[in-house]
Amino acid sequence: MKKLIFFLFLTTSLAEATPYYRFWRGHKKPEISNAIFQNGLNSQVIPKTIRLGSGKGMIGYLPAIPSRNGPKGTPEEVALIIYKSKAHYKKYLSSDEGKKLGEVQWSYFRKGLSNSKAPERFKTKVKVGKAYELLHSSHDWSSGHTVLTTRVKRRNSETSEYLKSIEALLAGSKDYQRSGLQQMIILVSDDLTYAYTLWDSKKSYNRLKKTQAYVNLIAKVQSDLALVDEVSLNKNKGRISPGQGLNLKF
Repeated sequence: MKKLIFFLFLTTSLAEATPYYRFWRGHKKPEISNAIFQNGLNSQVIPKTIRLGSGKGMIGYLPAIPSRNGPKGTPEEVALIIYKSKAHYKKYLSSDEGKKLGEVQWSYFRKGLSNSKAPERFKTKVKVGKAYELLHSSHDWSSGHTVLTTRVKRRNSETSEYLKSIEALLAGSKDYQRSGLQQMIILVSDDLTYAYTLWDSKKSYNRLKKTQAYVNLIAKVQSDLALVDEVSLNKNKGRISPGQGLNLKF
């Protein structure tokens, strides 16, 4: 009986320690120019997300502006938002601070098309329109090296093969834990994937990319997935432009 109680306590503690993620994909309002949107993102959305979320359960915020190298329909912003728990997220949404942030966001983003998704744990399969969490991990994103990788579905690739290649990429990436990978959160859309990865250090990340295992895995999936961007996120506060992102600490 004591062993059962300890197991339940340990399981609950681990679940509570694991953060809750929302993967945001934002499309600007069509009547707003790229210049106005980018200025509003840097001067309004990003700083107010930090101010209104700090102390309210938000523990991480990684906004980025995708490169303009992507296909038509590429969102003008993506962001990984991290909360202490799902309960904290729900409470924040209904709070005055959460409502104020919503007003700021919808001044720039198009409703309906813009949305956030909670990642599911990756098992073996993926579906279009879903986000996935690769590892059961409680690592602090602000303490490591973070990278946002964008890949596009090749024109001659069938959807089934595109999804199989994403599954192969995720399954193969699990082995990178021994090389410093601490977490991966990926969003799968019709023809794009965005993957945030957390590494224990930049050195580990750069070293892994030179290994034969990594080269072989990329060669396996590149017939269906073409690399668009691989951006290391800046830990210092500042303005971002297309192809740049931030890893902001709370």
